Amino acid sequence: MRVQLDMTRVTQWTPSYNIAPTNTALIVIAEDAPKGFDYKYVVEPSKFGLVPSWLKPNDPTPVREGKETEGAKYSQEIGKNEAKYFNCRRESLDQNKSVWNSAKKYRCVIPIKGYFEWLKEDKNKIPYFVHSKTSPLCFLAGFYSHNYHYTENTNVKDQYLSTFTIITAPAAKGDEFDLSWLHTRKPMLIKPGSQEWFEWLNPEKSWNNSLIGDALNSTANQAYDNI
Repeated sequence: MRVQLDMTRVTQWTPSYNIAPTNTALIVIAEDAPKGFDYKYVVEPSKFGLVPSWLKPNDPTPVREGKETEGAKYSQEIGKNEAKYFNCRRESLDQNKSVWNSAKKYRCVIPIKGYFEWLKEDKNKIPYFVHSKTSPLCFLAGFYSHNYHYTENTNVKDQYLSTFTIITAPAAKGDEFDLSWLHTRKPMLIKPGSQEWFEWLNPEKSWNNSLIGDALNSTANQAYDNI
């Protein structure tokens, strides 16, 4: 298997241990593989919180210029949209909602070292770091958007505004890998190299609700095996 990894879109990005909505993270998307390769994966910086590709600005002017390493600050208008669509509930994907319908073709994964959840015990909150025991990274399932209308706020090669959302599902006691003791919901993970991985990232695969039960299987998902 020959894989081409394209990192050319990552020109300015600073790793962070805390990625909150409107912050920047890296996403991985698949594109048509060039001759001689089986797969092509592209890594690009993207803002956490989906701004739909069809959304046009009422006020695209940045509030103020940021530090040299950060670039221009987003307008309050963009921030409100990002904060609104930073996660997508798995159970809403078979419903006819315009925001998610327009994003279903644009599927990605988000590489992370792990994530924190806070367990409430009486009046105390205990932090738990959820991560893989065998791999340095986990991969969250998500949707991404390339918006060409916010020309004053582009973040990839001065061409478009890249944003993303993560998909979450209920955490139930009946799950094969139970996390319900920690939180009522969990982000959907996808195991690299699995059939679910290739189905989810395949740019030629149109959306089908079977992906909800297959790639986004929250009951018996092997990506949680070593968590």
